[in-house]
Amino acid sequence: MMIKACVICGKEFQNYHPQAVSCSSAECRHELKKRQCRRHYAANSERVNARIRQYVSNNREKVRKRAKAHYEATRDQVSTRSRAYYAENRERLLRQQAERRISNHDQIIERERSWREANRERIKKQRHEHAVAHREEKRKYNREYSAANRERIRQQQRDRREAKREEHDAYQREYAKKNRERINARSREYDRQKRLAFRALKELGLLSTVGE
Repeated sequence: MMIKACVICGKEFQNYHPQAVSCSSAECRHELKKRQCRRHYAANSERVNARIRQYVSNNREKVRKRAKAHYEATRDQVSTRSRAYYAENRERLLRQQAERRISNHDQIIERERSWREANRERIKKQRHEHAVAHREEKRKYNREYSAANRERIRQQQRDRREAKREEHDAYQREYAKKNRERINARSREYDRQKRLAFRALKELGLLSTVGE
């Protein structure tokens, strides 16, 4: 037995085993184990990742259920830790995300498209359920946002119309040209319904002349 200094906290402890390098406190032992795991992963990352991928592939459902159960049991802790980590490393994470998306743009787009095609019905159902569950909350938020930013929104709309005025006018002319018969038919039907309504009002004595 000899006196050694803990490699974690630096305190001296009685060494009962020749390979012991940390004191008996739970914090130091936990930190020492994490360091050993990091060193092992750094030296054998490819082999470790291959084993993890193979295990996940063979036990996909079990891994998914275990991860879901763990997340449900530690939801608050995970959320708090994730928010704190993101707040401390926001710029670095955003930069890494942008660089990863730029360097793998085609693969990411294709993977997202394939996932949406394979999960179209589930995505549609989730969006509908979310819209129904948060309908009043969304309406309240939209009203408050519109009231607080009314002038800015109107100015943006005016600027957008002014910037695309020629394009919009050309689109309206082209639309009217292609749908002239349908537009005229709708106008004639509207005029007929209007005349019938005024005639009914006149017969009831609510109007002195048709068209007032």
